[in-house]
Amino acid sequence: MNKKTMKKSLLVLAVTAIMLFAMSITSMAAGTKVTGLKQTAGSESSVKFTWNADPTAWGYYCYLSKDGGKTYARNYVSKYPDTYQAEGYFGSLQAGQKYFVKVATVYGNSSSYSVGPLSDPISVVTAPKQVDRTTIKQTDAKTSSVSLKWTYSAGASGYLVAAGDKVVTVGGTSATIKMKAGNYSLAKVQAYKQSNEGFRAYAYVSTASDYVYAAPTTPKYVASGKRGNLTWHPTESNKVKVAWEMASGYSSTVSGYQVQIYSIDGKKRLKTYTIKDKYTMSKEFNLKAVKNTGFRIRVRAYKTINGKNYVGKWSSFKGVVPQAAVKITERVSKTSFRAKWSKVKNVTKYYVYVCKNENVYPKSDQVWKKVATLGKNATSYTAKNLKVGKYNAIYVIPVVKAGGKTYKAEATWYKYTFMSKYY
Repeated sequence: MNKKTMKKSLLVLAVTAIMLFAMSITSMAAGTKVTGLKQTAGSESSVKFTWNADPTAWGYYCYLSKDGGKTYARNYVSKYPDTYQAEGYFGSLQAGQKYFVKVATVYGNSSSYSVGPLSDPISVVTAPKQVDRTTIKQTDAKTSSVSLKWTYSAGASGYLVAAGDKVVTVGGTSATIKMKAGNYSLAKVQAYKQSNEGFRAYAYVSTASDYVYAAPTTPKYVASGKRGNLTWHPTESNKVKVAWEMASGYSSTVSGYQVQIYSIDGKKRLKTYTIKDKYTMSKEFNLKAVKNTGFRIRVRAYKTINGKNYVGKWSSFKGVVPQAAVKITERVSKTSFRAKWSKVKNVTKYYVYVCKNENVYPKSDQVWKKVATLGKNATSYTAKNLKVGKYNAIYVIPVVKAGGKTYKAEATWYKYTFMSKYY
């Protein structure tokens, strides 16, 4: 073979080799498009993402866009892959921001490599800054919920808000969350940034500096004579003392009470009292309008939060009728005495009760018997067949009808006298 022919042969071999290598590169460049791209984590300054692995890949290039998907760039311009696993990472980012990411597969090795097509882009997000805990403030308190607000966290898409065992998701900087009356809790707010694909990057949880409180529960046993919550001795004075008890809940959810007194027919509000002490569950008053007549009363508790009072529900109205102002006026005989009283307004009848062993102990051993039912015009009664040498007692219970309702006085006191056998 002459020299010229040999050079021609070598040239053909070289061209063929180049063509074969180019074909190989072209084939690799037409490799598989990355799929399954998704974000898996996001902090204030970084994002992580994964995709479906290609078993033939040498590695992957990761591209980030900071301008809404217009331009993309890798962190480093190098032929070596950004990652050799099907997971990527970008750091040194700004909090509460949205970026876009693409990934391409790298085939071959450091001597000979090619890059597959770019994946479809996805949005990735960094977590917002933590909400300033000192700005979390309660704005309302009801018997079934609490409301609060806080300052905006730059870049946040929404917030998770928790109080007790309840959690809500909101888009703005305020929320209302369920809470039972009489309860309280520390509120927690967590900002998040959400990607187009629904991934949320969460900031650190912020716990409120102060507790949030539901409105107090409704007082019970208002002016209950049986519970010892009513004191009214008309023969001594017109002073009335009413008391109540809290239904349930924590004392810390109460700051004080409001008491309203109405006429017995419910047509006129006579007085409203505010008690600025959660431990004082009683009120004494002296109103001329209730003398020998009675009244209606209701009570509610309130909680002071950030200088404003938030009230619970009113108790049901309790109608209070005075016992007849009985006075034992004379001894009729050794076994009888006469008792008199002033007529109670709106009365329909009276029940008379007598006890012949008043001085026994304990007082629960006293034996009281209803001895008479008298008409509305009655103002006296003679108790007979009493026990000589014993303390005998009497009280009179009026039944009143006013404002379409019927009320019966509660027995909270009585009058007594000693029946001497000598006089």
